[in-house]
Amino acid sequence: MIDSLIRPPTARSSTIAPLPSRRPRRLARLWCAVLLGALTSGDLRADELLLHNGRSLSGITVVSETYETIKYRKRGLGSAQSETTSDVREVRYSKLPPDLRAAEEARAQGNLLGAAELLVEVASDEDVEPFHRANALISAGDSQLAAGSYAAAVTTYDRLLTDFPKTRHLGRALSGKGRAALMSRQFDTAEEAFETLRTEAADKGLGDQWPMEAEFWGLYTSEARGEKSGLVAKYGGLRDRAAGTYQDIANKCALRMGRVQFDAGKVPEAADLFQEIIDNRLVSEAEVVAGAFNGRGRCYFAQAQQAVGGGDAVTASEQYRLALFDFLRVHVSYPDVPKEQPEALYWAAESFKNLPDIQDASTRARALLQRCKTYTGSPWAEKAAQS
Repeated sequence: MIDSLIRPPTARSSTIAPLPSRRPRRLARLWCAVLLGALTSGDLRADELLLHNGRSLSGITVVSETYETIKYRKRGLGSAQSETTSDVREVRYSKLPPDLRAAEEARAQGNLLGAAELLVEVASDEDVEPFHRANALISAGDSQLAAGSYAAAVTTYDRLLTDFPKTRHLGRALSGKGRAALMSRQFDTAEEAFETLRTEAADKGLGDQWPMEAEFWGLYTSEARGEKSGLVAKYGGLRDRAAGTYQDIANKCALRMGRVQFDAGKVPEAADLFQEIIDNRLVSEAEVVAGAFNGRGRCYFAQAQQAVGGGDAVTASEQYRLALFDFLRVHVSYPDVPKEQPEALYWAAESFKNLPDIQDASTRARALLQRCKTYTGSPWAEKAAQS
């Protein structure tokens, strides 16, 4: 199970949308600038800072970012104001370079490497604000990491740390390097990277978030090594400390707890944990939410099989349908999370097989299995080939 989570497979290139042509770049930028100007007039042009304590600062314009402070200007005030970076959960920009918006669209469609290519291009454009160039590099590294291009991700993170040594994304880049090692099953290297993240966070005052991130990924590394004893309690303790203020970390802990519980046959306990994430999905990463829907789907499927064993065909059918909806939701709504796709496709097919009353259920199951096979290197693709 853990192998399928830490080694996302690669789908066939034919499933990836082509990149836009580079020839009309200057004209495209001009038209994008005109359109963005029209769409972001008035108050919509303002940036916004969302803080960990729930407050927000709106009606501002961000002017610079480091791991220490984010400086901004507010209407009616002559001098620039600042906010401690560790207090900021998210920065929302009203106006982005055109290629950044194009990259966001490519990523949303599941074209992660295409998005990374656009983002690296933005980072090389000296006409773009330095903090937007840094934002482009961290997003490029994260896209490469999600696509399974681990060596490229490390190169991009290193470029960010070299070109922008005071970037506000320092913790995220160090975490990314450790995760790339983890996904490559270089466990000792991963543990060293997460320890570096912990010490850098303390030395540079990056806030409480990054030591917690380092702790989470350290636990995940132990899980990947096969060390399951006491993991649920350790994840649970971190989840309790992170809940509320750092809900995304709490949700990641809940996801791993749910997977460990499910593998141990504790389906109701696992289902509660996956539901917790789904209930808080608006403040969690897409990768975690997709994993939770897959996890809940697996719980529904297991409960359906239990109902079959007990002779309750009605309940079994209801549970198979709920499972199918969760797996299809992952496939349709989270194309930018490729590592969750093959599991969703395989179990959606298995759900269709158990719902013969659905029109063309067998045909749909075969189509899903064929698509699952394109995720080469995945254990789910191997299982699909045997179905």
